[in-house]
Amino acid sequence: MQRGCCRAAKTALVASKTPQSKSASAVRTRQMLEFGTTLLLESFNKELGALVDKIEAQAVVPKNGGLGKGETKLSPFLTLYALVQCTRDLSQLDCSQCLAIAVGNFPTFCDNRKGCRVLYSSCYVRYELYPFSSLLIQTIPACG
Repeated sequence: MQRGCCRAAKTALVASKTPQSKSASAVRTRQMLEFGTTLLLESFNKELGALVDKIEAQAVVPKNGGLGKGETKLSPFLTLYALVQCTRDLSQLDCSQCLAIAVGNFPTFCDNRKGCRVLYSSCYVRYELYPFSSLLIQTIPACG
């Protein structure tokens, strides 16, 4: 990781209220996106929103254990990866509400960032332009 990227990264603690309790949530942002036009940024935000909506829906399905993950191609050479997760003690409704609050903080904490994490005591949302978790990497069967 480049030093400039490290300097650009910051951590903020934000007092917020989750559906279950009051807690502090840490948000760590990544380097800013450098788009030449507003149209590209709007396209990125639209694709991010669609991906997060899709994986939030996965997370609230009981058989998925509170986990939603996915990816979307932004270009032939650029893929956006995202993961959402709720603690297993949450109901479907509480999981959905916690994730909605976390994603609702994207404009404040993640705006124009190519990667971001929003963490609450009961749920977690993250997106990046690289496969940051083994949960996102597809298993390739061995040959032979």
